[in-house]
Amino acid sequence: MDGPADFRAGWATLESLWADTVARARRLLEEASHERVDGEWSFVETLRRLVTDA
Repeated sequence: MDGPADFRAGWATLESLWADTVARARRLLEEASHERVDGEWSFVETLRRLVTDA
């Protein structure tokens, strides 16, 4: 990124992608949002980690 305008554009992209991710997760069954895949955290665990590490 070369400056503030690039940072704002990148942030807008990140917010859009995150909104899409959350919308998709909300369509999951409750069990699926807690499911781990290939040893990675579940979506719920990821959100919990983001909140507690902030």
